[in-house]
Amino acid sequence: MIFYIAQSNLKKEALTLKDYKPLLQVDHLSINYQDEEREIKAIDDISLQLKQGENLGIVGEAGSGKSSLALTLLGLLEQGCYKGEVIYEGNNLLELSNKELEELCWPNLALVHNQDSLKRLLNIGEQIREVLNKYHDFSLAELKEKEMELFELVDLDPKWKNYNFHSLPKRVRKRVLLLKALCSDPEILIIDEIASGLDLISKIEILKLLSKLQQRLDLTMIILSKNIELIKQLTSKVIILYCGQIIEQGSTSKVLTDPHHPYTWGLLNSGPNIFRKRSLWEAKGEVRIGGGCCFAFWCCASKETCTSTRPSLEYINSNHSVACHKKGIKNFLEAVAS
Repeated sequence: MIFYIAQSNLKKEALTLKDYKPLLQVDHLSINYQDEEREIKAIDDISLQLKQGENLGIVGEAGSGKSSLALTLLGLLEQGCYKGEVIYEGNNLLELSNKELEELCWPNLALVHNQDSLKRLLNIGEQIREVLNKYHDFSLAELKEKEMELFELVDLDPKWKNYNFHSLPKRVRKRVLLLKALCSDPEILIIDEIASGLDLISKIEILKLLSKLQQRLDLTMIILSKNIELIKQLTSKVIILYCGQIIEQGSTSKVLTDPHHPYTWGLLNSGPNIFRKRSLWEAKGEVRIGGGCCFAFWCCASKETCTSTRPSLEYINSNHSVACHKKGIKNFLEAVAS
């Protein structure tokens, strides 16, 4: 099916149904872990959509559920109990076997994981060729050509292919992990804390590299990070994650320049950069266990409703929504001031 949209210059642009249909859709996903004493919710009933060519940022502190979400999107979560749907090409990835995931999902959805590692007994070149052979039917000459192309693509000197992963500098390890993920020519690239542990210069280099890959390969990306600058530069949409819940989401420019949820305000002011707004309170209390708003015990504007009823995501404008009974701390403070 083809749609036509009239343009101001009287030309018509053809848009296929694929332009409207989400490339990846997550519906009411929850992930629970069980320890000796209680059940822990890593992800608590979240939904999201990702369209072709979009770049989505997911921001949250350590323990917010980012890595659990990334692993579940690819069917790689070995422990934990999950429910909900992750829809890709009409299939719920959570219901597929490993064989089905290997055929349908893993060539098209690739993960760059901060804690990932490669085999210690093989050098980088051997492992890259191993992955290439898994996804492509290359001749020996084509294999070597593709290997060199990938090293050039991530701005990595081919000399590193003769090294073992554990002997590499951290800045080189990050590029090798990115190179490995690109071996299957993925449609969606999920990047989990790629800038973690790097010095400032290396972080800037990674940011430039990811920007180049977006333009050159036309990738759709999900970038999970605590690095606000990385999210600001590389994404068009952002989700703020806290205690496994989406508490604010919208266009990156809106959310990061005009945050409404008190947690987002505090998060933006927790970095080393100087921001226009300063944190208005000291965080006291404890993380919520049970019903109500997950941030209620930290929030200076919390009321009885906040501790008893979980707020739903509500739009405050066309591309910005917040989960707060008061529509965000900004609205609350403006109401108090008036």
